Amino acid sequence: LFDPRADRRKFTIKLLIPQIGAHPSTLLVNEDIHIFHGNTNRKHLIYSIAHNQVQELPDLVGAGRRRRVSVLLYKNRIIRFGGHEFDDRFLETFWMSSVISAQEND
Repeated sequence: LFDPRADRRKFTIKLLIPQIGAHPSTLLVNEDIHIFHGNTNRKHLIYSIAHNQVQELPDLVGAGRRRRVSVLLYKNRIIRFGGHEFDDRFLETFWMSSVISAQEND
């Protein structure tokens, strides 16, 4: 992950993360960046901006290698839908997480 510095107009390496490959999906929730999918990633990665740490969780919906999956946050739930498997099959699924935070994100 990188920390853009406008005053220096460059990126600084903040932390090395596990390999995720091409076409991951990401979502910012409060102070955390959620990273899903990608051609080599089968985990749910959560990068804490405040603590500069990555937590690795099993991805309960990402068992296959998926790409271009749409991701959004609605009423504290992560919603994922669409995209492709890496063999180019379209995904015709819709996933909704349990509530992920006590803080409201409408």
